[in-house]
Amino acid sequence: MSSHRVLPANYSPVATLQDEHAEGHVAGLDLTLGEPMDPVQMGVYDSFRVLRNGIASSTGIASNLLLCDEMLKARQMGKSGPPGAGEGEGE
Repeated sequence: MSSHRVLPANYSPVATLQDEHAEGHVAGLDLTLGEPMDPVQMGVYDSFRVLRNGIASSTGIASNLLLCDEMLKARQMGKSGPPGAGEGEGE
């Protein structure tokens, strides 16, 4: 026997979640029952972990991009010489 049930046509899980949040509760949606649930009690931490890891990774990625940018600029400067080099020569 399945634990799934058929929800009424006029049932809106989004409205139910909005009501829970308006009351100050942290709520997620239990997809098997179609009702609000407490993600902490159910052990749901995925969204938090993904967000936390994304923020932690973004600083490292930004740092690496800036380092690569500086290396490319230094390489370009090495080929053309320092700023202003070659200007005014031969006059």
